[in-house]
Amino acid sequence: MYQQFLYNNPDNIKSDNTINKIILDINNRKMEFINNILNPDVESEIVKNVDKISQLASTLIIFGTGGSILGAKAIAKILNKTTNIHFIDYIDPIRFDSFLKTVNLDESAFIAISKSGETIETVAQVIRTIKYFNRQSDTLQKRFYFLIANQSSKLGIIAKEFNDKIILHDPDIGGRFSCFSNVALIPSLFLNCNISNFRDGAKLALHNFINQNDSIVKDSVNMAINCIENKKNIFAFIPYIFSFSYYNDWLSQLIAETTGKNGFGITPLKCMGSIDQHSILQLFMDGPKNKYFTIINTNNSGVGENLNSKYLHGLTFTMGDLLDIKCKTILQNLIKLQLPVREIVLDNLSEKTIGGLMMNMILEVITITTYYNLNPFTQNAVDIIKSKINKNLENQ
Repeated sequence: MYQQFLYNNPDNIKSDNTINKIILDINNRKMEFINNILNPDVESEIVKNVDKISQLASTLIIFGTGGSILGAKAIAKILNKTTNIHFIDYIDPIRFDSFLKTVNLDESAFIAISKSGETIETVAQVIRTIKYFNRQSDTLQKRFYFLIANQSSKLGIIAKEFNDKIILHDPDIGGRFSCFSNVALIPSLFLNCNISNFRDGAKLALHNFINQNDSIVKDSVNMAINCIENKKNIFAFIPYIFSFSYYNDWLSQLIAETTGKNGFGITPLKCMGSIDQHSILQLFMDGPKNKYFTIINTNNSGVGENLNSKYLHGLTFTMGDLLDIKCKTILQNLIKLQLPVREIVLDNLSEKTIGGLMMNMILEVITITTYYNLNPFTQNAVDIIKSKINKNLENQ
């Protein structure tokens, strides 16, 4: 699926005991997002739901925020399947109403996604949409689904009063770990992504991790811990693949919410090659040495039209060649500066490859967090803020 290369990594950290603990937890079925991947019934249920939705609509509108939407956005963008879907993860009132004005209700279906059913942004999106289409309420009722775990929640009550079209969200899978569940795969299948291959890629990565067939996760974990121990806790992720922009968002949430606890944490720094070579590169090359890097690319050699021109003074190359050379040049210079760098070279941008990559990243972050005796599945600080927002709304 892909190759991984590590540079300037002393490898004096050993995470074997932590990895063995995680493998034991997986084998003892203590991680629900893993159990979900290995459950063959999950996929058939997704197919049934998408069949119903597809009969109603040619366009799908997803309401949600954070983990309920980032996984699906990342998958769709990487696989270039972004037509006929809208991921609405904002509550800016002007932008939201402007979007509603563009909706053709007769061709659209809606899914509101929130595990708790209490996410106030999603609740607000749903209520505003119902009010906006009030005169077409009968049409909207046929086309609105609620993907929730708690049927006694605000969204659960709305759903029961509105149309009772509820799709069950696994109550034991948090948003940032939901990219292999119906949360991300209902939208993905609607877009004709091959979700079987996506899950197969995740299963293959998981199999290799459990059976230690490769050392991709182990090596990257050891490198990250070594960097953290040497006061390099800023993780710069630099894809030279433009379709990875939403993947950056998904990965940032995964890292920040999973590791950021009890004064510990890895700070994700989202970049895009080659764009950020003209913005943040100066800091990387000549600023404080408190970062470690992952550069990700695929083979772009020869891709695009040949740019032979008199203005290039005899040079001949394609845009793909230029992108690869820019990536190679930055990689070489970061290595020369003795900075810790991981290079990931994808075989392709297929569902299987992306599924494997996302699974390995999840396993990597869980292992790092567990190594420091922290629970990777909690997000107490976020929950406190959610509660305070609700109190402030009540007191306004």
